[in-house]
Amino acid sequence: MKKPFFSILILFTVMILAACGSQTSGEDKKEIEKADQAVYDFIVAQVEGDHELFKKVLMEDAQGVLIDDRHANPDFEEKMGERYEVKRYDSHYNENKLYYYIKFFRPNHDELDYMNVLMVKDDDGNWKSTDIRGIERDEMREAMGDEEPVTVHEMKEDVGSE
Repeated sequence: MKKPFFSILILFTVMILAACGSQTSGEDKKEIEKADQAVYDFIVAQVEGDHELFKKVLMEDAQGVLIDDRHANPDFEEKMGERYEVKRYDSHYNENKLYYYIKFFRPNHDELDYMNVLMVKDDDGNWKSTDIRGIERDEMREAMGDEEPVTVHEMKEDVGSE
């Protein structure tokens, strides 16, 4: 009698722990999706020269060069289309940091641009870039080590060469 009860109790405990774990993973997934969206907005701000959008995706101390109401290339997001790539490195997520490698087409220059971007969660829970120009390659390499990135978005209609 005790053996079946004990087995059911263990099974029930494992199910509860699995349910709690999947709930946390769901919350993490939503946070990561918010960070991925902020990186896409960062790309759009770069392509369009949209300083108001930059204010939403840059840490306040990185906004020094921004000009109110400047939007140099409206509608260039549509011209860029699916010609962008986003790769995310997750190893520092628990520190509220996500590193990204981005590649995107700049219609105004008819060329590809590449950046390494560090996104951090601010005090309000928003994901923001630490610098308008991204971070240096050496800083990225040091933080990532041998970690393989997750591809968030694959470039379509690849333009130019690497």
